[in-house]
Amino acid sequence: MTPNPADTPPSRAERLTLWSVLAFAAAGMVLLLFRPQALLLGFGLPGMPAAVHLFTLGVLLGVHHALHQRALTRVYGRVPAWRWAPHGVWLLHFWGVVFLAAGFYLPNTLLQYIGGHYLISTGIVLAFVQGVVTALRRPRGVPVHPAAHLPGVGLLVVMSLGAMLVLDAYAGGYNLYTPQTIAVHLAAGHSCSFCRPCCCTTWSTSWTRTPSRTCAPSCCPCCPPR
Repeated sequence: MTPNPADTPPSRAERLTLWSVLAFAAAGMVLLLFRPQALLLGFGLPGMPAAVHLFTLGVLLGVHHALHQRALTRVYGRVPAWRWAPHGVWLLHFWGVVFLAAGFYLPNTLLQYIGGHYLISTGIVLAFVQGVVTALRRPRGVPVHPAAHLPGVGLLVVMSLGAMLVLDAYAGGYNLYTPQTIAVHLAAGHSCSFCRPCCCTTWSTSWTRTPSRTCAPSCCPCCPPR
């Protein structure tokens, strides 16, 4: 039987993304050591927005981007379209989080605007479009699995809210940068973090190079039986 491409070792882009996740997690913990008041999650507290986005965008979104490639490979039985896209997504994600977190910490609205409005948003859109193109180019007889693309839809909604917030903080005039709107953005972001299908892939399979059945359709509706 032909091995499933999802059982292959992680690509260079996946490894880079995982190392970035670890780096952002470490940066967030270091920031909390020097700005412990950020743990209170109060509006306007020094360091709070930077810490929140290091853990949400840096860690959770980074894990999503890594799993996204494996999920597409698992459900469509082929390497995702646009092989250059994972490296592009990683670069946009990494520098976007760096610029955004630095902009919140300094604070500097221009850095927030570049990181949040352009870099991170472009990376999310690129990953979503890559998933759509992969579905369109799926092998004959393989059905479309909408559940594999739902996390991307949720991220587009959260991204739109965040992009509008940093635009208002930078340019002004929209009256969006308020505690109420930020609370909606936070709630949407944390809800979206639980949308990644849980059983489409297991990192242990990739890192140990031991092929195994890692997909349980009972808890992951986007995964076909093998």
